[in-house]
Amino acid sequence: FIDPIRKEVIPAIKKCRTAGIKVLMITGDHPLTAFKIAKDLKLTNDYSEVTTGIEVDEEFEKGEKSFDNFIRRKLVFARVTPLQKLKIVESLKRQGEYVAVTGDGVNDAPALRTANIGIAMGAAGSDVAIETADVALMQDDISKLPYLFSLSQKTMNIIKQNISLSIFVKALFVILAILGLITLMMSVGFGDLGLTLLVILNSFNIIFIYFFIFFDKLDSTALSRCQTFGHLLNVNSLQVCIGLRCIINFVFENRCVNIDSRDSFVMLLLLL
Repeated sequence: FIDPIRKEVIPAIKKCRTAGIKVLMITGDHPLTAFKIAKDLKLTNDYSEVTTGIEVDEEFEKGEKSFDNFIRRKLVFARVTPLQKLKIVESLKRQGEYVAVTGDGVNDAPALRTANIGIAMGAAGSDVAIETADVALMQDDISKLPYLFSLSQKTMNIIKQNISLSIFVKALFVILAILGLITLMMSVGFGDLGLTLLVILNSFNIIFIYFFIFFDKLDSTALSRCQTFGHLLNVNSLQVCIGLRCIINFVFENRCVNIDSRDSFVMLLLLL
């Protein structure tokens, strides 16, 4: 008997791979079971990319270089113990990989602790896993991972943009002030106040990214969060979500579909 695969997992893995994230499967199941699941997840169709905990220990005894080469060639690890999981994570980090580990049990705690970022599946996870991990997904929804990785990358890019912009503008105004091309008031007005405004406006991109993804699909989570707004406005929570999504579409794409008079009323209240 094999537990059914959640329908959102395959698209989530595809999005991770599209974003350049290598996905590995580490499990305590039998190798044939793990291979069957990996094939269904479209992780691999080659059984040579499947290994076991016994082989992991055998390769580990041959030295770090041989062990790292072995780990690099594998995508599925079956019959693995907590210590073997730890060895795999340490090997990936030695190879220069930035490692994220997901898990929910006590046996996942060492790997969660050692990884660059540990992600615990919070709803069904043990207290040890949640306390050890850096991030806890309280809905146990792996489809959130591509969004989290995308949001973190875009947030880091915006931070780098703000720092680069600040250094460039400050250096430019110092040079212009030395050359006598601008006054002190111009330096303060444009170099400080103007730059602060630009940095703040650029940082708003993070909020827009969140709303684009959050309201892209009106799932149960989105509806539950919209329910709060629905009670305040005395309207259906679905209409609140449609209104918010339409505002975003109208601002950025100049379009808004499937709107009736009730939705327009919700949009008006949200804008106000």
